[in-house]
Amino acid sequence: MSEFLQRRKTAPLNWNDFGATLLSDVPSSVKPWALANMGEHYPAFGALTYGVQTGKVPFEHAHGKPVWEYYKDNPVRGANLAKAMAGMSGAVLKNYY
Repeated sequence: MSEFLQRRKTAPLNWNDFGATLLSDVPSSVKPWALANMGEHYPAFGALTYGVQTGKVPFEHAHGKPVWEYYKDNPVRGANLAKAMAGMSGAVLKNYY
């Protein structure tokens, strides 16, 4: 079917355990992490070669400012990053402890 959805006898489709981690209202959600990585961090990933060649920070090259200044100027994205870090920490703790 899909890596995120599964068929069940009681409903046409339900989230499987992997897909459920992308929901907003679940403990250890990775949705904020995915949004940050596919949002503001994505252009920086594309500048990794620039970083290796110059020794400069790809995020600064992509956005014209250091990462923490970017988040200060973009508080909604900064709040999402905080949720992302908490969610990823929770996911690690849930799976390893």
